[in-house]
Amino acid sequence: MYLEYERAYHLQQQHEINSNQLIAILMTKGWEQVVACLAILVLGGAYLPLDIDSPYDRICSIIEETNVAILLTQSHCKHAFPHLTTIPVDTFTNNDYSIPFPIKQQSSTDLAYVIYTSGSTGKPKGVMVSHQAVVNTILDMNSRLEISTNDKIFALSHLNFDLSVYDIFGILIVVV
Repeated sequence: MYLEYERAYHLQQQHEINSNQLIAILMTKGWEQVVACLAILVLGGAYLPLDIDSPYDRICSIIEETNVAILLTQSHCKHAFPHLTTIPVDTFTNNDYSIPFPIKQQSSTDLAYVIYTSGSTGKPKGVMVSHQAVVNTILDMNSRLEISTNDKIFALSHLNFDLSVYDIFGILIVVV
């Protein structure tokens, strides 16, 4: 997984990611989503998880509203977004990157991700979440649940659901 993460990092590095820049993720559930999230965050960006099962018009509406320019996806994704730089993460080559890559320093108030509501009361709304909010929530949950390095987390949530943040980072923060 680390090698895939490193490849994603170097591929995205070619696109000059700025702090708080949203990068969309449109993939089927799996480890590649985790790699995409980590690579985006290390680059200083923020991720925008999209539901691959959502209607195309809804996905387009969210992309337009957020001004996303880069989309991380998989080669089997049938949606086409010609106006975006689309990076299929499952087609990375086996290049060996020997130079260690720097991690961009971010402020606790920088954007970590944006998750859209279901829109059950009307139009879906994007909820912007900072790094500080993520860390505070995860540390609090881990403390209350007494999570340790001996625990495992069963990640059931879709990436576009807010509980997925804990599924990914809840255990990672314990082992770091």
